[in-house]
Amino acid sequence: ATNVAGYQGLGEMCPTYDFCLNNAHPEHPCCADPCSLLSQWDPSNNEHNYALHLRKAMSEGIPDFVPHMIIDTGRNGVADAREKCANWCNIRGAGVGLLPTTKTVDKDLIDAYFWLKTPGESDGCSQTLPDGKRCPRYDTDCGSEDSMGTRAGEPPAPEAGQWFDYQIKQLAANAKLTKAQNVLLTLSETISLYSASHSNKTTAVQMSLVRATSSNPFEGRAFYVNPSYAEELGVSIASAE
Repeated sequence: ATNVAGYQGLGEMCPTYDFCLNNAHPEHPCCADPCSLLSQWDPSNNEHNYALHLRKAMSEGIPDFVPHMIIDTGRNGVADAREKCANWCNIRGAGVGLLPTTKTVDKDLIDAYFWLKTPGESDGCSQTLPDGKRCPRYDTDCGSEDSMGTRAGEPPAPEAGQWFDYQIKQLAANAKLTKAQNVLLTLSETISLYSASHSNKTTAVQMSLVRATSSNPFEGRAFYVNPSYAEELGVSIASAE
């Protein structure tokens, strides 16, 4: 699994892992580089391209091994949320990413997108806990300029793994749950949309995208909830705007 508890956006998958290196295709959407990794000769400018790069490296290093990936999309809906991409703790401006699904851009490489890290679980505590006590396991990375709890008006973050109401509401507000919202399309879907835009099917296509983004994807489904914060989750839901 890749991007576990991470924030790197899926992006668009390139034809090859090194497609964007050496400034080869700067205008191609798959070469968008919010973390400026390509200038460091790192071809993994998004999570899809990282999967391509990882497959190449692992296949070359382990004879006859062809790895398949699962990508954590629990919190990577906003690709450019961070000022510094090395920051990882309770990132301000982040959003939930794609709903768990086995419909991926390349089924020979990526088996599924999945929420491996539960959205709403704190990455780590602020220096001062919500109850006013000093956090005994404080990590200075959770005091970064991108971390929630470091600006005036933001509540302090609880310890890692505990429910963070402020975080889940921001993740929900910035969520990109569907491919329509992420503009994540397979080649065949791209061709279909292009063809429809030049025919009388345009309205139907637009309406299908609206339905995909406006309906409640959780309605009628049962979910496991960690009992340690089940009550707090209920409060978050009840108090959501």
